Amino acid sequence: GGYEIIISVSSKKDSGTNHDIWVSLEGKSGTSEKLQLKNNAGRFFDKATSDLFFFECEDLGDITHLRVGLSPREGVDVGKDAIKQCHLHQVTVNRSAGEAEQVFVCNHWLSLPGTVGRKSYRKLGVTSSQPVNPDHPARIRSAPAASSLSAPSLTTYRVDVKTADKFAAGTDANIHITLHGKTGDSGKQALVGSGKNLFERNELSSFDLELADLGKLVKIRIEHDNAGLGASWCLENVIVTNVTSGDKYTFPCNQWIDKKKGNKELFRVLWPEGRKVDGSELLRSDDQPTEE
Repeated sequence: GGYEIIISVSSKKDSGTNHDIWVSLEGKSGTSEKLQLKNNAGRFFDKATSDLFFFECEDLGDITHLRVGLSPREGVDVGKDAIKQCHLHQVTVNRSAGEAEQVFVCNHWLSLPGTVGRKSYRKLGVTSSQPVNPDHPARIRSAPAASSLSAPSLTTYRVDVKTADKFAAGTDANIHITLHGKTGDSGKQALVGSGKNLFERNELSSFDLELADLGKLVKIRIEHDNAGLGASWCLENVIVTNVTSGDKYTFPCNQWIDKKKGNKELFRVLWPEGRKVDGSELLRSDDQPTEE
């Protein structure tokens, strides 16, 4: 199936960008990979304009949600004084040969990843559905060729999750993880398997995730849904390996993820081993869980 995507930039001052925009579509039948809308030679995403992109992928059905964000364009300044944001008015999505298009209103700033105090992406729901407008300005303008839009090749990430060797450390809850890298994030990924109980005391549970390459990993978020009688979980560490490049990252935890223990939250945000946060050295992977 094919989809048209129209990116409409607002008329606010400095709303345009020289950088790229990415979109991930969520439909009734599936979710697309992160699709890079290339700002070739800085010709697109100007103030108060709309640009049309087209791509082929498996049929996702009617699109119900999407994520949209800003990513750095190769060769464009991202220094201290560079413009690192874009004010997005809306995204319009049309299934190939469809009679209606879905409108996702944003009206927020998007910023490059790492910009303090700004969001690099937004998740949007359908605002309205309307008949396809063949006279939309984006369709009249010279639209980028399909080759301008390149879906990234997939990378395998091996995720090894080690539950602590501590009384009642295992969990029956459903576990999800989000990987954050220099070039984007994975979205929330379910860690599911078959054949044996997962996340048992002092056991290693391993999973393979097929994702777009995220670049150097900077942090992860791991969480559970508190389901089941034994939901409380003490996590020792998570090791993530980019199978393609061989890069390996250890994320120490050694803490409870539980509503009644530790920080009483159902998630933890973890940084790579040895990185300093707020001037304090993170736990090493061989540190012991706190008694709480």
